Amino acid sequence: MAEETRTQCRQRSVTAAQAEPRDLTSAGNTRHRALAVGGILLLVGCSRFASEKRIALRFTPKENVTAAIPATEGLTASRSIEVAPLTDARAVTDRSLVGENREHSTPVPIRATSSVEQFATTVLKKCLAEWGVRLGPGDLVLRGEITNLLVTEDQTYSTAASMRFRLEDHSGNALWEGIAIGDAHQWGSSFKEENYNEEISDALKRTFANLVSNAGFQRAWIGAAGVSTAAFSPAELKAKILEMMKSGISEETVASYVRSVKVTRPPNAEEILDWKKTGVAESVIRAAVQERR
Repeated sequence: MAEETRTQCRQRSVTAAQAEPRDLTSAGNTRHRALAVGGILLLVGCSRFASEKRIALRFTPKENVTAAIPATEGLTASRSIEVAPLTDARAVTDRSLVGENREHSTPVPIRATSSVEQFATTVLKKCLAEWGVRLGPGDLVLRGEITNLLVTEDQTYSTAASMRFRLEDHSGNALWEGIAIGDAHQWGSSFKEENYNEEISDALKRTFANLVSNAGFQRAWIGAAGVSTAAFSPAELKAKILEMMKSGISEETVASYVRSVKVTRPPNAEEILDWKKTGVAESVIRAAVQERR
């Protein structure tokens, strides 16, 4: 069946159910019941009820990868970076899980037919090369683990991604450690493989752009002194949260980021009230407080 939008499926089913007028005779009633059942089956077919869906992972961002070039300010001529294979540290039992269709009461899992961590590693290398980073053995080693990557499909597609990175010298000493996050959102057709790949690609691309744009990462990259990750004051963390909210990053992703960063101290009662008044979500505030006890 050709891919259709959710609206087209519903309209086609309604048209089929109304194609023949109701007849009060026994034969007419029989025809009507058969037609109604056919319309229901057609609707079920459009909904594509299934126990799962498997997709082949492909890097297909909606925009060219160079359209989201991170702010490197000439750093690409700095030291070379060897990218170690990413590891999958997501809190899931099935490492092939990359999404869920939640259009109905029972979510349908979306699973990849190949390794998620290998795919993400390939995309990371591609993005870095496109952005002019010198790749290969020699100076630094970049290690990372995927802590979140999931597409959720309801009436729209939404994706949250987060990864923990560590930049080392070749003796294994940590020069910088931190979290990079990314997300994606779009309309699309139900259960469409193309939409799932676009979402995953865009979320990964934004995650890697945020990594390379990180000031601490850049200082470690060029070999600047004092590159340890600084702790945020509550005011600095609030400003960062508001910046992320303004950029349209999902509440779940912001909360994940807050749990990952260091703070000089947890926000006090007055600061919590101020955060709430400025629109910071309850889950984000809870992440800032609970993780710092």
